[in-house]
Amino acid sequence: MTNFIKVQAGRKFKPSAGTWNAMIDAARAHLERRFAQPTASSPVEGGQPTVLRVRNDAQQDLERFAIVGLDELLIKPDENFAAFVAQPAISAVVPQVEQHHQRFAVIQQPLRHGQIGKAVAHGATACKVDVKHTADEFCCLIDDDATKLVSGAGNCRILSKLTADGEQWGYVQLGGQAPQRWWPWKNANGRTMPAYGIVLLYEPFNPTTETVFRSHTSNDAYRVAFGVNYPVEVEDGGYGLLTMDFPAWCAHVSYDPPDFDDIFGHKVDADKLYRYGQNGTDMRDISESVFGFSMLGPRRTNPDRALMQWDPQRLIIRPIIRFTLTENLTTTSPSATIDVEETYGNVGPAACERVYNVLDDSNAPGNFIFSGSIGDTGLAFAHPQAKRYYILWIECAHSCG
Repeated sequence: MTNFIKVQAGRKFKPSAGTWNAMIDAARAHLERRFAQPTASSPVEGGQPTVLRVRNDAQQDLERFAIVGLDELLIKPDENFAAFVAQPAISAVVPQVEQHHQRFAVIQQPLRHGQIGKAVAHGATACKVDVKHTADEFCCLIDDDATKLVSGAGNCRILSKLTADGEQWGYVQLGGQAPQRWWPWKNANGRTMPAYGIVLLYEPFNPTTETVFRSHTSNDAYRVAFGVNYPVEVEDGGYGLLTMDFPAWCAHVSYDPPDFDDIFGHKVDADKLYRYGQNGTDMRDISESVFGFSMLGPRRTNPDRALMQWDPQRLIIRPIIRFTLTENLTTTSPSATIDVEETYGNVGPAACERVYNVLDDSNAPGNFIFSGSIGDTGLAFAHPQAKRYYILWIECAHSCG
């Protein structure tokens, strides 16, 4: 061992080679430790990446920077707690949106099936990204795809500048703070849902029994529980991600160039938004659409997509009245006389004194949707031409059939 002895001032000093080299090594180690510490201004949130040991259980060989879903622990704490703490490892599989949308990693080396290696689960890493637009700032999983992420959704921040649409290598930060929340959903409407399409929800999310939303199967535009699909189309029976946070990019149909603050709505049996009052569409018929979307700006590079704001005050843009039933109303009664208690906006012709219990003005059998008793109150909206109101909602003061 090198003998380190302090030297008095003025005394001749000639260190040995071993002593001198040890001093150099100590100085280098000190500098390396000093400059290796992450600073508060580090662009990577969370400091150093979180690296895990994973085993390739994807039933296929995986290339470096493949995307894997994190599944079961390989060493259970109740089986071998010492090994569980000392050498944690997780099974890695082909990612499924339903299970892994917030639990995935990017492997850092090629892994044959059954081989164990390293993967980044949080922090910065290189990977391939399917770029939908060069202005996108976040990316997320693609269901059943281990080769790449997709831009436009999720909580993985894209650190590198995107130069073109399509697949390209990029640098991303796993576990970033996204401006929107994304939830898994299952497509059950019998057709393929387009990217950025409107998803009507079948039932409220129940976190105690399910982990996903389900899409609505009937042609019911009156449901206001909805979300926006992420940038990948979802086949019938498949899984995707949706957001209910606005503003959001939405797919729409426009026969004329759209503009700021244009009003859009959701039509029956349609997965895209339609512009209100436009030639070539039937958006003037309130019985077939629900409005409430205003355009903040079209995407110039993709005219079929626009940034939309959901405004509940624009849900119905027809004149609305509050009424009280003066006679019983059953699902077989096409109309009932009403007393107007309060009006909202321009009510329309004063001669409009009846409320119709139908979804449209055809009075076709099967279109009656409400029932109520004398004294029940509700809301009704005005037909744009005919002197009549259609029931929107009834609050039963007595009993509803």
